[in-house]
Amino acid sequence: MENIYIVATTLYICMNVVALAGLVKIAFESSTEAYFPAKGHEQKSVSVVVAARNEAGHLPSLLTALLGQRHTALEIIIVSDRSTDATDSLVSSVHDPRVRLIRIDQLPEGLAPKKYALGRGIRASQGEIIFLTDADCTPPPEWISETLKCFDEQTGAVIGYSPYRGALQLRREPLLSLFQRYECLRTAMLAAGAAGRGAPYMATGRNFAYRRSAFEAVQGFDRIKHLASGDDDLLLQQLVKRTKWRVKYFVASKTFVETDAQPTWTALFNQKSRHTSAAINYRWPVLLFLFLYHISNFAAMLLLLPVYPFLSYLLLRHGFQTFHAQEFERKVFYLEPLYTLYAMLVPLLALRKFSWKP
Repeated sequence: MENIYIVATTLYICMNVVALAGLVKIAFESSTEAYFPAKGHEQKSVSVVVAARNEAGHLPSLLTALLGQRHTALEIIIVSDRSTDATDSLVSSVHDPRVRLIRIDQLPEGLAPKKYALGRGIRASQGEIIFLTDADCTPPPEWISETLKCFDEQTGAVIGYSPYRGALQLRREPLLSLFQRYECLRTAMLAAGAAGRGAPYMATGRNFAYRRSAFEAVQGFDRIKHLASGDDDLLLQQLVKRTKWRVKYFVASKTFVETDAQPTWTALFNQKSRHTSAAINYRWPVLLFLFLYHISNFAAMLLLLPVYPFLSYLLLRHGFQTFHAQEFERKVFYLEPLYTLYAMLVPLLALRKFSWKP
């Protein structure tokens, strides 16, 4: 039994130190990019592409945020995917030449809706750098200008962080909202750590930017167009596998793109089912790392329960600070065990059916 404790503890600490080492590097590189930006980043042309289906309720906020960007050399392309609400008329009513609407009336058989919509938008765009976000997001004014600082001559893509807004207007935040914000943060910490080790595997389509030439070098979404999801993660892995472009993870609060948390547990599980369906197509080294990381955390929680929350605090504190989420330092003691259990159950969600938009 003693040997089991030793093995479990050693594996747990090693896996977390590996993740932490990459995260420390990302924190240093992000601060360096902010003070020593790539030359000529201000002159780069930008296209923001958004796939939207029945998003009339969210688009006013998004368009206001995009039109308020400090970097003004941009075009904004909203791809309305078979919308039946006021999405089309709302976008058309914006009197700004930078805003364009593309309407999709029919989805070709066998193609994933969001990838097809994004592909249509990217093909119609003109910018050197493609920025992606979702209709329910609100990018801060310096999102584009700060992210562009990362695009030196060797960089083909930049991954950004997209936290959930909490129900902070309430006196006591519901567990659903709090947990989603924590889970999003922990997922980002793992992804950033991997990018820091030179092995990026995850991006979020809410805050992702890449060169048009990099997108074209992997033939866009053609190799993954049949998969229901993965317009971000799987495209990123194609860039890593098939090109020599460098991929950066940029952690700067001025570039954090906030979005709404899911309103119900059912909606959360539907979202995670969609995300997990992409994860099963990850490269085997990535899957092995994630398996060892989560299984070691789970084993440590079971075997070291009295001290597990405290160990988690020590190992995760730097990550909280890197992502400007120090509030979770006080909550890690009960959220981390919940996250550990959740991470063990998430793979089962790949078996559930899901939908992108109703």
